[in-house]
Amino acid sequence: MCELSKRLSLARAKGIPLIRVSTSDQPAAEQTIIQLGDRENVPVVGWNRATGWSGLNQSGQDCCATMLDGASPLSALDPVEAIPMLQKAQSAGDDRGGTIAVFLAGDRVLADPISAVAILRLRTYLEASGITLITLGSTGISPCSEIGADAWPIDDPSPDADRRAALITTLCADTGAELSPDDMRVAVQYTRGLSAFGTRQALAPSLKRSGIDRDLLRSTWRAAIDSVPGLRVVSEGEGLSGVAGLSELRAHATSLFTGRTRPDAIVWVDEVEKALAGSTGGDLSGASSAILGTILTELEDSGAEGAILVGPPGTGKSLMACAVGAAGSVPTIQLDLGRLKGGLVGQTEAQAAQAMRVLRALAGRAYWIATSNGLASIPTELRRRFTDGIWMCDLPNRDERSAIWELHASQFELAGDVGLPPTDDRSYSGADIRNVCRSAWRTMRSVRDVAASYVPSTLSAREQIETLRRNASGTYRSASYPGPYRMPEQEAAPSVATGARRVQLDDSKASKARA
Repeated sequence: MCELSKRLSLARAKGIPLIRVSTSDQPAAEQTIIQLGDRENVPVVGWNRATGWSGLNQSGQDCCATMLDGASPLSALDPVEAIPMLQKAQSAGDDRGGTIAVFLAGDRVLADPISAVAILRLRTYLEASGITLITLGSTGISPCSEIGADAWPIDDPSPDADRRAALITTLCADTGAELSPDDMRVAVQYTRGLSAFGTRQALAPSLKRSGIDRDLLRSTWRAAIDSVPGLRVVSEGEGLSGVAGLSELRAHATSLFTGRTRPDAIVWVDEVEKALAGSTGGDLSGASSAILGTILTELEDSGAEGAILVGPPGTGKSLMACAVGAAGSVPTIQLDLGRLKGGLVGQTEAQAAQAMRVLRALAGRAYWIATSNGLASIPTELRRRFTDGIWMCDLPNRDERSAIWELHASQFELAGDVGLPPTDDRSYSGADIRNVCRSAWRTMRSVRDVAASYVPSTLSAREQIETLRRNASGTYRSASYPGPYRMPEQEAAPSVATGARRVQLDDSKASKARA
């Protein structure tokens, strides 16, 4: 007996008349309830807005006929008209009693005040007659205040690894496919977060007589996760070998997969400060506050660990977030908080709850990485949930820039004099270096030729960068060296060759020379 069936049996044994089930697979949950009714030898009837009332098992068909009393099932498409018909359900069951009524998409019925009143007026009768009304729906749509906590909640989670393995074994037996232990591991891994039906849908096209088409399975799984509002599977990258600089942060990322709490997935929240702007006041829609509350609850309840990476644009924050998962051979799931916001009342809460549900199914242990260009709009209670603290990713220093130039020159095959970095690259971020190297490769010019007319993006944000550095100094962890971040010393201007001798210019002299 599955967990959902056990909890429903317990609720019925205790005489609970109104139950709401949150599930990712409503038809499968309905089948579980039908099986429960057959075991208990009671009628099971079902209702939805498309077809009205119907009998879901043999005795349920007799019960439904009595409820409709000759009327068409389509006459009861309105829940306000359909709900009172349950008063006839008990007589249809004769001495059996205990009829079970199932509402597909019933979460929306509970959320509607008028339909909720119809249920409230019937609640005493349901309790006295032993009838159980079960609403099925998605996570996140809460009952209206008229119902409140009267509907007992049950969460029907997505299948765990053992259940998925059993589903995969059954599917292989039905199709004659044979999977090696390693194929089974991959099949279980790339069906995480999917319902039982979704697991079969994703795996069936990938099965071969011997083994599985792993690329097809991965792409199908990614497409299924990407269909959830706010979630996107980040393509697998090079891992930490594609990152230069940020040595302390890279060492920390490596330790995540060698310690006792190895994560099963990385959850990446990009530009978190923009998505949560107004969450503590100023957002009249309440969407940002709702998302903040959902994330705080998820981080607290799941015991997730994480870090916040803050710094100027182009300093490798997003690159690191994507590289960590690839380094540990686990998926990186981007959580786009902006896409969780809906235009309808309750839509934001529903989509945020659904995203959290899928994330829990994807990873028994998730590591969260939030990236930001500034922390002004991030409330303290959220910062506290990121247990590994706030890391300052500053503009690269001289040694880091040298390593980044070398990395990108190699990636774009810019050898010899073509790949020599510009003489003065003090204002360059890692993204600027990549952009110059890419442009040199694309236009078949030297790096120095491209850099001569290139304007680093950081020059237009000097004040913001200095403010961020002052706020970070002594309070955030450094991504480049052990210990707290410290304000960097001003770099001297590079030496400039003039004839047979080299002249060292400081900034003021260089400015006069340019004038």
